Amino acid sequence: MKWIITLAAFLAVAHLPARLTVAASNGIAADWVRQVGGNQVQVASFADSGADPHHFEPSPRQINELAKADLIVAFGEGLEPWLNEAIVASGTSARKLILTDGLDLLEPGEAFWVDRPLLYPDAANKPPCCKEDALVANEIWTSMIPQMPKSANDGHGHDHDHGYDPHVWLDPQMAVLMILSINNALNELDPIHAAYFDKRREKYLDEIITLDEWAEARLGEIPTRRRLLINYHDNLRYFGRRYGFFTPTSILGSVSTESPDPSARDFNRLLKLISRFGVPAVFVDSTANPRLAEQVVREAGLPTPFVLYTGNVTAADGRAPDYLSLMRGNVETIVTALR
Repeated sequence: MKWIITLAAFLAVAHLPARLTVAASNGIAADWVRQVGGNQVQVASFADSGADPHHFEPSPRQINELAKADLIVAFGEGLEPWLNEAIVASGTSARKLILTDGLDLLEPGEAFWVDRPLLYPDAANKPPCCKEDALVANEIWTSMIPQMPKSANDGHGHDHDHGYDPHVWLDPQMAVLMILSINNALNELDPIHAAYFDKRREKYLDEIITLDEWAEARLGEIPTRRRLLINYHDNLRYFGRRYGFFTPTSILGSVSTESPDPSARDFNRLLKLISRFGVPAVFVDSTANPRLAEQVVREAGLPTPFVLYTGNVTAADGRAPDYLSLMRGNVETIVTALR
C-alpha cells in the first residue's frame, strides 16, 4: 500500500508545471521578479551585485541561461546595449518584456521643471515637500538655464542612441507600473499561479507605496533653495521629477556612463554653476570611478562626494541588496547631504 501512495505522490509532483525561468538584465529587475514570482520563478540576473549595466558583458554561462529563459526582463532605452547581441547569440525564443514601454519618459537633458507644481507662483499648487515660496525656486532655477553645460541644456551631449532617459526605477511611482507589467507577464506565461503572483504583487506594491510616502515626507525636510542634485551622470531626473528636485546637469552630462570625460570647457562651466548657485553637495554613483567627482569637489571646495546606489543593487551583505533598501539609503544620503 505504501508503494502505491509513494507512486501517486511522485506522479502528482511530476505533473506540476515547471517553474518559469526569467532572465533579468540587472539586479533591480531581478529583485522585482523575485518579489512577484516567489518560489514559482527561477531568476537569472545578468548585470548584478553592483555591476554597471551600461558596461556589462555577459559570460558564456549567462548566454546559456538566456537560451533557457521563458521571459527576458529589461529596461530598454539604451541601458543594456549588450542585450540584443546576447539574445541573438543565445538563440532564445523567450518572450521579451521591456519595462519602459508605455511609460512617460524624459528625454536626456529635458527641462521638465516647468510642469512641476514646485515652480508655480500659485501657492495653492505648492506640494507638501516645499516649505519655501515656490516663486523663489522658479526664479533661481530658471536663471540657471544659460549657465548649464550645453550637453545638459539642450540634450545634444554624448547620449548616442539613448532616445530617452532609462533610469525610471528611481521614481517609485514608475516602479509600480513596471512591477504591474512583470505581474501581467508572469500571469500570461503561468496562469495556474496567477492568483499567487497577484497576491505577492499586491503585498510588494503596498511596501513601495509606503516607501514613496515616507520618502516624500523625509525629503521635504530639505529647503527649496538646496533642492539641487548633481550626480556623476544624468540618472536622477525621474527622482527629481517625483520629489521636486532640480537636476540641472551632471559631471558627465550624459545619461550613459559610456560617455567620455567632460571637456575642459564643460568642466569649468560646471564649477561656475556650482559656485554661482551654492550647490551644497555632489553625488557619485556607487558603480562609478569617483575620480572626476573627487576633482569637482576639490576644486569647488565641497565635501567628499556622497555615494548613491542608483544603478544597481549590491550583494546581499552590501548597503543596498534590494530595491527598497536602495531607495531608502539614497533618500537618507540626499537628506544628509542637502539639509
